[in-house]
Amino acid sequence: MTVPLIVPDDARRDLPPPVTLVEDPALLSELQPQEAELLELAVVQSRRCLQTMVTDIVPAIEAGDGEFLAKIRSDPTRYGFSFDVDALPQPFAGPTAIIAGRQDSAVGYRDAWRIVEEYPRATFVILDRSGHMLTVEQEGLFRALVNEWLDRVEEYAGP
Repeated sequence: MTVPLIVPDDARRDLPPPVTLVEDPALLSELQPQEAELLELAVVQSRRCLQTMVTDIVPAIEAGDGEFLAKIRSDPTRYGFSFDVDALPQPFAGPTAIIAGRQDSAVGYRDAWRIVEEYPRATFVILDRSGHMLTVEQEGLFRALVNEWLDRVEEYAGP
């Protein structure tokens, strides 16, 4: 799970305040106002974060059915997991990775810690200097953690 949404009700999430830890005033000064506004959402202001927002995130949001998504978001019972992650019938025995951003003000990290006992083979990592875009803000660490998890999955699955 990467930056998992555990508590679907926005008002009940345990979130850190929004923060930018790595500012890039020179980059911001080169940008159009819309681009600068996007980058202000990042924990790490970088060309790579901006590129990801412009080429991946914004087009995905624009391609979505806004009316349909608003219906889902308006009711937390339709916006979360289809099961209670805090009450699995039995703990999930397979290798698991739960990777959260320490500065993720969208879904946080504390709520994810509350489910870790349901995953006895879980590696739980909270990456500093990263928010909801941790796959870009901490790309090297993220790739290493995913590769390690994939190794454990192969080992678990056997030959």
